[in-house]
Amino acid sequence: MNKKGISPYIATILLIGFVVAIILIITLWGRNLVEERAEKEGATSQAQLQCGSVDIQVEKVSNGVLARNTGTLKFEGFTVREDIAGGFTRVSNVYTTVDVGESFTFVQSGSPCPENEPSAPGALCSNSGSAIICPGKQPEGRGAPLINCPDKCVTVRG
Repeated sequence: MNKKGISPYIATILLIGFVVAIILIITLWGRNLVEERAEKEGATSQAQLQCGSVDIQVEKVSNGVLARNTGTLKFEGFTVREDIAGGFTRVSNVYTTVDVGESFTFVQSGSPCPENEPSAPGALCSNSGSAIICPGKQPEGRGAPLINCPDKCVTVRG
């Protein structure tokens, strides 16, 4: 019987080449994944370090709450945690750049929460008992989350 086929030596060389190619593809993909992750972690850590230069002063005004940047560095937003009458809690992020010496006004909404959400970003619910306002830094990069500066939070009573 004449059997035709590939030589065992050629088959072994092809299998080794195939395995090496797969290992190379996985290694390159994995390196890019690790570098991207390290870059994101570095940007987050940098934002957390910058929180030391961020500070706010909060005061109640007739139409809401005024938050003034009294630190030495601009920040890119606020995280607001409101304790609503009835035991509800509302957490919202407000993305806005506040330069040193500038202010942002949280307007008191006419609508109670959680039934109706305020329509404007940065609007406080009319039935909130207290609000915790935290400044935040946003790292560079597309879709980067707002990083809170938890030791710079200020509580405002209803």
